[in-house]
Amino acid sequence: MKRHIDSIRLFVTSTTILQKIFILVPILSVLLYVYVSEYFYDAEYYQYQHIRWNEEYAIVPGLGNLEDRFGFNSNYLLLSAIFTFRFLFGPTEAIYSLQSLLYICILCWITVSLIKNGYSIFYGILLAISFLIIFTMGYSLASSSTDILPLLFIFYYLSKSIINTKWSKNQPLLALLLPITIVTFKLSTATFCLICLIPFIFLLKEKKYRELSFIISASFLIISLWCVRNIITSGYLVYPLYSLDFFNFDWKVPKGTAILQEAHIYNYAKRVYSVDFLKVQLFFKGIINQATTTGLLNIIFYIIFLIAPAIIIYKYKKKRLDIDRVFLYIIISFCIIFNFLTAPDMRFNYGYILGLLTLLAFIFFNGKRFSKLTITTSILVLCSFVCTATYQFIDEGGKIGVKFENYMDFVALYHHRNRKNTNSFHEYHMGNQTIHITKERHDNRTFDLLPAVDPNGIPFESFSGLKIQDIRTIELRGESLQDGFKTKPEYIEIINNNIDKYVSMYYEMLAKRENWN
Repeated sequence: MKRHIDSIRLFVTSTTILQKIFILVPILSVLLYVYVSEYFYDAEYYQYQHIRWNEEYAIVPGLGNLEDRFGFNSNYLLLSAIFTFRFLFGPTEAIYSLQSLLYICILCWITVSLIKNGYSIFYGILLAISFLIIFTMGYSLASSSTDILPLLFIFYYLSKSIINTKWSKNQPLLALLLPITIVTFKLSTATFCLICLIPFIFLLKEKKYRELSFIISASFLIISLWCVRNIITSGYLVYPLYSLDFFNFDWKVPKGTAILQEAHIYNYAKRVYSVDFLKVQLFFKGIINQATTTGLLNIIFYIIFLIAPAIIIYKYKKKRLDIDRVFLYIIISFCIIFNFLTAPDMRFNYGYILGLLTLLAFIFFNGKRFSKLTITTSILVLCSFVCTATYQFIDEGGKIGVKFENYMDFVALYHHRNRKNTNSFHEYHMGNQTIHITKERHDNRTFDLLPAVDPNGIPFESFSGLKIQDIRTIELRGESLQDGFKTKPEYIEIINNNIDKYVSMYYEMLAKRENWN
């Protein structure tokens, strides 16, 4: 630690004022960009509240019965509970700073590397690639999202591995445990654990069995603790994978609910994918005037992905690409293809796509230094950071009528978190506890009010993609919220016996939506 602190101190004292500004600009731009959170439905529907459950309660048995998305149990939401800073700003004011903090750290790493490497073209391009995160997942930098943190981890891990293929062998503990830990943040990143083969094989070859045993034990412990938490919140080893149904606790979410949620996850990913590409297609046909930025970027990303094999093969045959980086490319490609086949939502692939762009940039530009060109390009990227952040800040202010005429206007903008007050809810009495239930069907967001849910669902209404079980099917397991929730026995039987009908009705609803679109 002392060595790292001394290294940072030496770098700070040796840089010029312009170089310090060069580093500070992206940091300040990100802080400006995240000053007010953008609208993000999942965060406002259940993630803010889930974070607050993690802040105020120990693991609640059967919490997934109250709202089945609480059963997803991402460790990102658990870790975020540490970074809301309610102890500073009060119980009603939380900030969600974890993902923006990590993004700032990555930007600092890139800009410092750019300066240290004499303004290499590759690092200038890497800075531009990192800016794409704003256009793809920027909406979740200031709010809560279980997608953004894995994206940032994967992008950083791949970039670091592409720049220095030996680092994972020099730091096998970090190189092996980081991908394992990311799985507990987002299950869809499990395929990325293939990258652990590099340090794993190295340790085997070097016969470092003690280090390997420790890492395997630590990995098992990380996954085991996560699975235990899954079991307590939902009754499943991993919710909503109903095939992993090994337990029969009274708080277990009904199997029918898990089946319905798994079907929804897959079909939602397909729908998001198809809508973005449909808009781009209609845009080029002249049927609509505007295509989404992400849709156009996705088209570009897939074109690059399709031509990348030819580049990799050519460079490898010409001996301009080593086998370690070819292996990285194979892992990236496998993860992209696997995600495309299982859940074709680009959110799950952005980390790999940005890693692929970094690999191609390294192949073509590593070691090339055109200082003036690189500096000019980097300045343009930084100006884009500033302009985008400023636009976001003004746009969010304009939505609530802030004119920025005095200091209090800035404070008002910060406090505009779209929080609902208790007047937006009815009270539902469950035992001796009060559950806040949403009043309006068109707006069932609960924000960070606790406990609060949308009351509607099966078996009284068909599933439309949001709340699955009706509040009337749930009861307390004891006297307090900490005792947890469970589904009433009579409704477990009804839901499980009629699941085929509920799934069929869900698919019929999706077909009607597609016809309307």
